[in-house]
Amino acid sequence: MSTASEPYGVKIVKVNIVYARPPEDFVRSQEARQLAMLQQVEQMEQQALTQRKQTDAETLGRQAVIARVDREHEELQLQIQQVEARRRVVELEAEVEELRLAKLQDRLRMYPQAAEWEWQGEQLEVARGLASNTHAVVQLGSSGANDIARAFLLRDVMQGKDAQANTYTPTPTP
Repeated sequence: MSTASEPYGVKIVKVNIVYARPPEDFVRSQEARQLAMLQQVEQMEQQALTQRKQTDAETLGRQAVIARVDREHEELQLQIQQVEARRRVVELEAEVEELRLAKLQDRLRMYPQAAEWEWQGEQLEVARGLASNTHAVVQLGSSGANDIARAFLLRDVMQGKDAQANTYTPTPTP
């Protein structure tokens, strides 16, 4: 600029520009470039957020599966313990029953007459129950009649012993 104005006696030392505006196409191009960069940054942030959400969802899913497996494992352990406890109870009940039967067998061997007495007493109770029930139908086998007769005979004998015990008076000895 100075060379163009010097032949006219003007020397330009300094130029102060108060207002300058680039061409409209250039401004639009710069704005589009900035917008594209912002959109690209936003897209990258959105993608990072989506990946973080996906990673978090996968982590939560894994944790849920692990928690479910742990609960199922605990339930199975509890069921195993319950089965073991039931098995142990059955074993203990079997031992108790075996001991009871062994003692009963020993008593039957030691007191055969008492066992027979008990058996006949039970038969007598059944016969009494059947005799008092008017709706009962009794079917007797070959030894059934003998069993009933024996029960009544036993009853009569017992009643006779009770009557003798009640009338017994000891005689004084001099």
